[in-house]
Amino acid sequence: MRRPLMMISYTKEGARLCRRLKKQDLFSRCSIFVPEKYVEDGISALPVDVRAWISEEWGRSDFLFVCAAGIAVRMTAHCVNDKYNDAAVLVMDEKGQFIIPLLSGHVGGGVSLARAIGDSIGAIPVITTATDVREKFAVDVFAVRNHLVITDRDKAKEISAAVLSGHKIGIWIEPESEQEIRFTDVENRDTVLCRTLEEFRQYEYGVVVSRNRKEIGVLEEGKICCLHLAAGKLVFGIGCRKDISCEEIRSSVRECLNECGFSERQIGVVVSIDLKANEPGLCAYCEELHVPFITYSSGQLKETGEVSSSSSFVKQVTGIDNVCERAVRKYLMDHGSGALIQEKKCLHKMTVAIGCV
Repeated sequence: MRRPLMMISYTKEGARLCRRLKKQDLFSRCSIFVPEKYVEDGISALPVDVRAWISEEWGRSDFLFVCAAGIAVRMTAHCVNDKYNDAAVLVMDEKGQFIIPLLSGHVGGGVSLARAIGDSIGAIPVITTATDVREKFAVDVFAVRNHLVITDRDKAKEISAAVLSGHKIGIWIEPESEQEIRFTDVENRDTVLCRTLEEFRQYEYGVVVSRNRKEIGVLEEGKICCLHLAAGKLVFGIGCRKDISCEEIRSSVRECLNECGFSERQIGVVVSIDLKANEPGLCAYCEELHVPFITYSSGQLKETGEVSSSSSFVKQVTGIDNVCERAVRKYLMDHGSGALIQEKKCLHKMTVAIGCV
C-alpha cells in the first residue's frame, strides 16, 4: 500500500493543478498544502515551519512539489538518508508539462508514480535513473514489486552495476516461492531464469529468491556476486522500556533497518510480549505503519527453545529472558515457515530481532 501523498504548491495555478490531480483518483490518501492566501475547501495551509513538518512526515508520507525543483531540493535536503528509507519526492511545473522523480524512484516507487501522474494529466515523466533510461533489469524494483526483502544493499548495487556493464544475471527461484513471483519481471535480455542449479552456476552474477538463507552458501559458489532476496515480509520483534515514545521506537527501528539493509515498508507485523500490548509508544508506532501488533504470554514465549542471548533482568521483570527474539521465533513457529534473519540486538531503550515469512 502506498504511503499518503503530500502535494505542495506555492502558487494559485499550482493549487489548481493539485486539485485537478487529486480528482484523478490515483491515490488512496492525498492532501494539498498551499500558502494561506490560496486556501480553499479541501486545501490546507502550509505549516509555518515547512522543513520541520516534512521531517515529521518523512518515512510516513511521500511528496509532490508543484513548483521549481530548487524549492523541492531545499525543503527536503535535510531529511535525505538513503534510497531504501527516503520518501519518494517528485517535482512538477505548475502547468503540468513535466514531472521528475527526485528521490526514491525505485524502492519508494517515485518512477512508477511519475509515470502514473504523467498518464493521467498528460505530463512528460523525466526519468534519469540509468536502468530505466536504458531499459535494464533493476533488482530493487524487482524486489519491491514482488514483496521481497533485499538482504544486502552492497550486493544489490553490485548486481545493478553488473547489469549496466552488460553481464547476464542468473536468477534462481526456489520452488516454494515460484507462485508468488511475477515472471515478467525477470524474463528480459539482462537476466536468465534458471530452471536447474547447473544452469544457475554458469553465471558469475546471480540473484536467489528463497524464504531461507541456509542454501545460499551452496548457490553462491563460483559467483562474483550472489544476492539473496528473501521472499515474504519482515516480522519485527520488539522489547522495550516502559513509556518509551513512538519517536524513540521509530528512530531505533530505522537504525536497525539501515544496518541490515531493509526498509520500514517491508515490515509486515510487529510482535512482543503481552505486557506491552497497551504500551502507548509501541501501539502508536504500529498504527503509524498500518501493521498488526501481536503479543504473546511469557508461557507462550518459553516454547521457542534456545535463543542467542539471555537477560536475567528482563526475566525478573517479564518472566522471560529474551522478549524480542522469542516473539519472532514464536510467530515463525505458529506460521510454520520463514527464518530468523537478525538475532536479538540492543538499541536505545529497546531490543529488536527480525524474521522473514
